[in-house]
Amino acid sequence: MMGHSQSIEEILGRRLLLGEAVARNSRLIPDREAVVYGRRRLTYRQFNARINQLAHALLALNIKKGSKVAILLYNCNEFLEAYFALAKIGAVAVPLNFRLGLDEIKYIVNHSDSEALILGEAFVQNVQSIHKDLPQVKTYISVSEKPVDGMLHFESWIAGYPENEPLILVEEDDPA
Repeated sequence: MMGHSQSIEEILGRRLLLGEAVARNSRLIPDREAVVYGRRRLTYRQFNARINQLAHALLALNIKKGSKVAILLYNCNEFLEAYFALAKIGAVAVPLNFRLGLDEIKYIVNHSDSEALILGEAFVQNVQSIHKDLPQVKTYISVSEKPVDGMLHFESWIAGYPENEPLILVEEDDPA
C-alpha cells in the first residue's frame, strides 16, 4: 500500500509489472535503442514517450483498468506500443493472430468484450466488412499510412497527447 511519504511515481518505479519495464529503462538507459523495426529506430526514451501518448489517448476513450482492446497487427513497433500502453493503464490486450479468418476474429473480439480494436492497414477492408458484427467495439484505430473513414488514425491521434507517465496504479492481481 501507498505510504504517506511515497508518491505514485515512487511506487510505480519499484514494481516489476509489464507496464513499468519500459519506463524503468527509459530512466536508466534513455538513449539506448529499444526497438528496431524496418527503418524505424526508437530509443527507450522515444519508445516510452509513444507508449505514454497512446496510454493517455486510450484513457481519453474511457479505456481503463479491466477494459479489453483487441490488436490486429503484423509485427511492428505499434503492436509493442499498444501492448505496453494497455499494461500501463491496467487494460487487457487481446492480441489477434493475423492468420485468423473473419469468423474467428468476430468470435474472439465478441467473447473477449473488446471495446476497441487497433488494426493494421492490411486488415482495414476485412474489419470494415464485419464491423456490424462487433457490437461492443466502440472505437477502431488504424495503423495506416493515411486516415481511414470511421477510424482514428493512430499517428495523428496519439500526437495530441502528453508523453508523461499515466499515473494509474496497477496492482499485481489486476487482470492486465
